Amino acid sequence: MPVFEITTPDGKVFEVTAPEGATKDQALVMAKTEYYKQLRDSYVPRNPTANMSGPQKFFAGMGKSIYDTGRGIGNLVGMVSDEELSRAKELDDPLMDTGAGIAGNVAGHIGQVLAPGGLLHAVGKTANAPRLMNAGRELMAPTSFKTGAGVGAGYNFVQPGTMQERTASAAFGGALGGAGGYIGGKIGLPRQPYQGAMRTSVQATPEARISGGGYNYGHVTPDTGGLTSGQEAALSAGQKMGFKTTPGQASGSRAFQQLEAKLESQPMTSAPFNAIKDSNQTVLNRVAAKAIGETSDNLDTATLAKAHARIGEVYKDVADDAVRKIDEDQFLGALADLEDKFDGLLPGTILDNPLVKRFYLLAEKGKATGRQLQSLASKMGRSAYKNMTSAGGDRDMGLALYSVKDHVDSLLAVGLDETRGAAFKEARNQYRNLMLLTQRNGILNPGSGNVHGNALGGLLQQKDKAGYLYGKNQSDLYNAARFGQAFRPLFGDSGTATRSVVPSATDMALTMPTNILTEAYLKYPQLTGHTGNAIGRAAPLAGLLGGGMVGREMY
Repeated sequence: MPVFEITTPDGKVFEVTAPEGATKDQALVMAKTEYYKQLRDSYVPRNPTANMSGPQKFFAGMGKSIYDTGRGIGNLVGMVSDEELSRAKELDDPLMDTGAGIAGNVAGHIGQVLAPGGLLHAVGKTANAPRLMNAGRELMAPTSFKTGAGVGAGYNFVQPGTMQERTASAAFGGALGGAGGYIGGKIGLPRQPYQGAMRTSVQATPEARISGGGYNYGHVTPDTGGLTSGQEAALSAGQKMGFKTTPGQASGSRAFQQLEAKLESQPMTSAPFNAIKDSNQTVLNRVAAKAIGETSDNLDTATLAKAHARIGEVYKDVADDAVRKIDEDQFLGALADLEDKFDGLLPGTILDNPLVKRFYLLAEKGKATGRQLQSLASKMGRSAYKNMTSAGGDRDMGLALYSVKDHVDSLLAVGLDETRGAAFKEARNQYRNLMLLTQRNGILNPGSGNVHGNALGGLLQQKDKAGYLYGKNQSDLYNAARFGQAFRPLFGDSGTATRSVVPSATDMALTMPTNILTEAYLKYPQLTGHTGNAIGRAAPLAGLLGGGMVGREMY
C-alpha cells in the first residue's frame, strides 16, 4: 500500500498509509476525516454552571422551569422540534445535577401552578367578588379531587417529553394531584362563605366521611376536645422524663387524633407513629428499671433476677445480733387483716405457711434478732417471688407473703445507723417496686421486658389511692404510669386497615406525598395549630409535581 507524507498548515508532517491505488489527494481527504473524528471524540462540552454561584443556579433552575413549559407547549403545536427539546435537555443537564438548580426548578414549577390562581384571587379580592376569590384559592391549592386532578394532569402534560412521557406524567400528576386536593379539602381551612342569589349562606366545615381502608383517611369531625388539668400535669411530667406525644395528644384535639389514628393504621404512614411508641416504651422501661435500682432499656428476666439478687445482698448486711422487740398485738392485728383479705383465695389459712408460722412463734416470744428477722425476710421474699413469677406458683400466696415480709422489714429497720438505715430504706423501696411490677399479669412482659403503662396505672390506682389518685406520690414511676393512662390511643386498630394490601402501583404512588407530610406533621409539633391547613395546601402541590416525576421516571 502506498505511503504519503502530508504537511499540515502548522508545519507538522504526517505519514498516511492509503489503500492500494489511492492518490495523494484521496489520502489527504482520509487524513482530514480521521483528524476531525479524533477532535470530535476528544471534545468535552463546557459545563455552563462551572462558574455560577448557588443563588445563580437557583434562579437559572427557576427560569428553566418557565422555558420548559413554553417549549413543551411549543412542541405540542409544532413550533418546537423534538431535536430542539433534546438539545435543550443536553444543555440543561449540568444545571439539574446541582441541588440549587433542582430547588429553583421546583420553585419555578410551583410558582407557575400558583400564579394563575393568585392572579384570579387578587382580581376577585379587588372586585369584592367571593366567587372569583374562591376560584383563585381552589387553583392555588386545590381543595377538591376534581380540581387537583385537572391541574396535576394538565400541567404535567404540557411539560417537554415524548408523548409516552407526557401521558404517564399527566396520569400520575392527575392521580396524586387529585388525592392531594382531596386531602386539602378535607383537613385544610374552610373556604370563604359565599352567598348565592337567594342569599343562602354556605359555610364549609372541616368534616369528611370516608369509609374503608387503603389510602382513605376516615372520619374527621369538627374539632372538639382539649387537655384536662390532669393530662396537662401528666404531659409536663412525662416530657421531662423524655416521653413524646403526637400533635393530637399534645393539644387534645379530637380531630387531629382521629386523623392520627387513621394514619397510624396504614402500613404506608405508620412508621413515624411506631417510632414515637417505641421511644415512649423505652422511656417507660428505663423509669421502671431505675425504680428497682437497675439501669436497663427493658425489664426482662435477667434484669429482674439481677435486681432481686442485689437487693438481697443489702438485706444480708442488716443481719446482726441486735434484738428487736415485736409487738404481739400489732402482729396479730396485721395477721387478722391478711386472713380477711385473702379469705377463700388460699388453700388454707395464712398461718398454714411454714414461714408465717415461724414469724408467729417469734412474735409470741416478743423479740427477735436482726439475723433471725433477715433470714425470715429473705426466705419469704424468695418464696413470694417464686409464687409470683413461676408458671406453677400461687400468686395470691405470693401477695400474702409479701405483706407479711413488709412487716418483718419494718422490724429489721429498727436500730440501724444512719448509713445502713438509708441503704436499707432504698433497697426496701426498690423491693416494693419490684413486687409491684411482678404481682399482676399484664403489667410486665418478662420476655420482651416491656412495661404496660396503662395496666401499671390501674394497679397503682387500686393499691395506693392516696399516692396515685390524690397525687401524694410524685415519683418517676408513678408519673410514668399517669402519662401512660393519660395518653392512650384514641382509637384501637381492628386490623382491617393494617392488613389491607395496596392493590396497584397507582395506589402506592398516591401514598407518597402523605408519607412525607406525615413525617413533617410529627416532627414539628409546634406547628400543630396550622398543620391541617399546611397539609391541605401542600398535598396537591406535592401530588401533582411528584406525579410528574414518577411518570417521567417510569418511562
